[in-house]
Amino acid sequence: MRRFIILVLLFLTVSCSSFFSEETEQKSHNIEITLFTEWNVNQNEFSVSQPVKLCVIEVRRAGWLPARLYEGRICSEPSDAVDVINYESYIVAPGQKRIYQAAYPTGAINPRWILIGAEFQQGIGARSLIEKEIKPGEDFKLNVVVEKTSLTVL
Repeated sequence: MRRFIILVLLFLTVSCSSFFSEETEQKSHNIEITLFTEWNVNQNEFSVSQPVKLCVIEVRRAGWLPARLYEGRICSEPSDAVDVINYESYIVAPGQKRIYQAAYPTGAINPRWILIGAEFQQGIGARSLIEKEIKPGEDFKLNVVVEKTSLTVL
């Protein structure tokens, strides 16, 4: 009986101490970018809408540009891995949407920048690249519409 009481007390001591010493989880901040294509996106010479290649690039510094930007290949795989944190590309048909989601740790003190790019059939459009800053310690949400040969932030 005495052993049983000792085991119960030991169990209670261990379980209570683990309950009260539970560490709080480190919260992360969310990044969410919704990309929506209109029906009149990326039209060919016959005014027929085509799928468009879109990309989201997370970088460490402002002013970073994709290596093949002036060739109209904004969304080609970034070769400068030093500044690139994350890269996602999508082929999106007219009238569809994609959602880019990521997270970064609460303790991050350096800002990040998001680049949203689009490759159109006719090359670089009116506004094929958008850059936005993500301030440290904040959630980031952005809605982007792609129509004809242009990106627009809502």
